[in-house]
Amino acid sequence: MDVHFNKLHSTGIGRQVNHAEVISKQEENRLWESGVMGVSDPKSLQNAVFYTVGKMLCLRGGVEHRSLKLSQFQRKTQPDHYVYVEKVSKNRNGSFKQLHIKSKTVPVYACPEASIRCPVHIIDLYISKLPPKAIENDIFYVRPLENVTLEPFSPWYTAVPVGKHTLN
Repeated sequence: MDVHFNKLHSTGIGRQVNHAEVISKQEENRLWESGVMGVSDPKSLQNAVFYTVGKMLCLRGGVEHRSLKLSQFQRKTQPDHYVYVEKVSKNRNGSFKQLHIKSKTVPVYACPEASIRCPVHIIDLYISKLPPKAIENDIFYVRPLENVTLEPFSPWYTAVPVGKHTLN
């Protein structure tokens, strides 16, 4: 039975590949221009962080975003960048058998010519707007506040994690 299955599978029968649709540069520009992504309010900043982090770290979906922790992002200088250290993913579940596997690390460099779209700027701004309790609890995605003040150091988010359905 396995031989027959493998033969059919190798010819493409029973194999279904699901690829996510790629967002074009024009579509990305429209998201920024429409305010869906931005840096002036909590929801648009969180959308920008979700998109940027997902794109830079090749995250596969809401589950991987939800498992992110602030401690996985190490801020570096000379040059300005973050280093992301993967803890768990679809292919690396953290089991005992996988202890010898080196964690994936991804540098995310600043791109000053991108202005407000610079990935380091977006992550820096997002982290600066988190409440101390979210930082203490090592939560990356937290719920945006409905009403925020424009004071420079006031938080834009609560310390409550974003729900899994929201991130999916």
